[in-house]
Amino acid sequence: MPKRETSKREVIDSDRLVRALALVVFLEWIAGGAFLPLFPVYLQNEGASPALVGAIIAAYFIAGLLCQIPAGRAVDRFGPRRILLIGQAFYVASTLAFLISSTPNNALIFRFIQGLGAAMAEVAALSIVGVAVAPERRGRAFSTIYGGQLSGTIIGPLVGAVFGVDHMQMLFVVTTLVAAASSIPVFLHPELKNIPRRDTTVALTKLNLQAGAKGAIMLAAAFGLIVGTYDASWSLLLHNRGASDAIINLSWVLFSLPFVLMTKPAGWMVDHLDRRLLALTGLAVEVLLCSLYPFIHNVAIILGIATFEACALAVALPSGQSLMTEEVADDGHGRVQGLYATAQLGAMTVAATFAGYLFTKAPWAPFVAMAITSGFVGIGIAFTWRTTQGRVQHTTN
Repeated sequence: MPKRETSKREVIDSDRLVRALALVVFLEWIAGGAFLPLFPVYLQNEGASPALVGAIIAAYFIAGLLCQIPAGRAVDRFGPRRILLIGQAFYVASTLAFLISSTPNNALIFRFIQGLGAAMAEVAALSIVGVAVAPERRGRAFSTIYGGQLSGTIIGPLVGAVFGVDHMQMLFVVTTLVAAASSIPVFLHPELKNIPRRDTTVALTKLNLQAGAKGAIMLAAAFGLIVGTYDASWSLLLHNRGASDAIINLSWVLFSLPFVLMTKPAGWMVDHLDRRLLALTGLAVEVLLCSLYPFIHNVAIILGIATFEACALAVALPSGQSLMTEEVADDGHGRVQGLYATAQLGAMTVAATFAGYLFTKAPWAPFVAMAITSGFVGIGIAFTWRTTQGRVQHTTN
């Protein structure tokens, strides 16, 4: 590890920084999740056609795909804190704009800007871990950040349910305030204020991806295929099995909760065990269960198995991140996170696009098709990581 990197990190209490960053993403994901479940119904009430509703929802993801790689480069050029604040400002302004004009055509624009802001904030937040946290603690750091995200997905929809579709204007006010509150730690918390800055007059180091990073980006795509399939087909599958709307909504909470509870032990495992084995085992569990769900007819069994799947994913995601960031220069974390996020979101978009169509042909088709595809990606990952150091090298206690 170059001395300049270690000296930069020594001035920051990484544990305090990660806790502050987890609070930031927790608030961001509450704001994002609070109105999203009700948003399509609200748009229809405002006069949007089903096709336009789909376009408005898709605009968010398209913005992310277009923005994440440039955002990563901007993070490396100007620093993650600055890009994080800009992303948060975009998200707050676009959410507030729904109060001013919520016509469907304007909603398309505002949702696109929200996607830009969310993409910038996510890439910047994850980049901070690579810049400011030592490699031997990144498993715990990334686990904590992901735990903050998933906690937000639990709380957000509950907030939205309190207001309901009939009070969406008030919900827009609340989500704007929560999104704005997420920037307070970035402005005021000492560790987030003291993130090392680079000299913008110096050219960026050429990004040279090592095998660990290449495999991790492939891992992001593999998980993206499965997550995109769930986004498009999970609720349809449960409905097909006779689950009520309440049970379908509860299923998402039952997935997020064990993930959150698993983050602490998962982080320790990543920092002390073979990260390749952890990541590939997690992917294997995802592939197996994704292909298994459509052949199970008991909803309670499906939900029970999903709890186990969440625990496997909670270990696999920080394993990939830890491997990816270990051999990246300080001014390369933004670009590598941009590639990671683009691979994941791109795969999610592809999977969601085809999953709905495949489900109409046979309920098992999208799950099996994407599981097989992810399995082949996993074989490629194992080959890519064959010479990669699986265990992180501990230089400090």
